[in-house]
Amino acid sequence: MTSIDTRIDYADNALAIYLEMKRERRDGDASIVDLITDLLHLAVSEGHDPAAILRMATMHQDAEISEAAQPAD
Repeated sequence: MTSIDTRIDYADNALAIYLEMKRERRDGDASIVDLITDLLHLAVSEGHDPAAILRMATMHQDAEISEAAQPAD
């Protein structure tokens, strides 16, 4: 199982690479929104429904947070 902290590291690294490619500095929420927006453009270009992707991502985030809150066996 991948921890929330590890998932945050993955996302932070993805954002850093994205910003490096755009030659931009991190700008709070705007940088994250820009990356998500471009990922949604990619999804549409591949024939996916961006609203469905956002719903599924939110469900996954909720499940991962709930899972992380469960006591270890």
